[in-house]
Amino acid sequence: MVKKDDLQQAPRLQCYGSNGTRWIDRDDLSIWFGNPNQKTKRTRLRHVDLSKALPDRNLSFKEIGRVSRYIGGTYQMFFAELDCEVAILEQEMEEHRHLDFRSRIAKIFIHLLKTKADTGFLAIADAMSRHGMDPSKLVNILDSNRNVMFIDETLTDTWLKRYVSDNDVPIIADHVDIKSYFNLFLELGFTPKIVDKFDYDYKDISKKITALLEAFIKETKPRPTVNSILLAMQECDMDTESLIRALKSA
Repeated sequence: MVKKDDLQQAPRLQCYGSNGTRWIDRDDLSIWFGNPNQKTKRTRLRHVDLSKALPDRNLSFKEIGRVSRYIGGTYQMFFAELDCEVAILEQEMEEHRHLDFRSRIAKIFIHLLKTKADTGFLAIADAMSRHGMDPSKLVNILDSNRNVMFIDETLTDTWLKRYVSDNDVPIIADHVDIKSYFNLFLELGFTPKIVDKFDYDYKDISKKITALLEAFIKETKPRPTVNSILLAMQECDMDTESLIRALKSA
């Protein structure tokens, strides 16, 4: 073990255990003693290059849904690094057990951002790097770095740019993964509050997804295209190939 006062005076110290000698950094103090100034300093030191590619702001709801794919099995330690209480983690995971793991992670993020307004890109990058995740993946969740057209050589631009019609709704609804619908509608631009309202109004999952799609078509200006639906479903790892075949044969 290492004394806190000694580590505050030195950048690194050796610590000893049954597995031999290891090193502990002064920056590691923030995990144990909750020094916010130290945590900010550590973030800036570790990600100088990455910080140039990331915006200095909190994540949008779309970006929350996207980054959730990169949060793995060490999610408890990851969120603890972001000062999220264990009780909140357990509550969110249990309350939304009907959703897939990625969507439950998004739910935790959303709760965290309501209570920790300063949880931005750099803090998340630092927490990812500390718990076995690749923070460079954050660059991929920015709209500026994403494809704007669904890539499939068998599809024409004209077909992809076709406006989604009311007749397409039941076809699309049949291909929405019911465990991933929450992230899908974040990707389509809905706020969590709107999706939660539909959760309250519709207990039947099929009717809920249909109603969400109808609202999406009605409220999106200009009217959404097949391309936008396919891109969102692809982001959420849904079966776009089957949807394409169904839309073509309709």
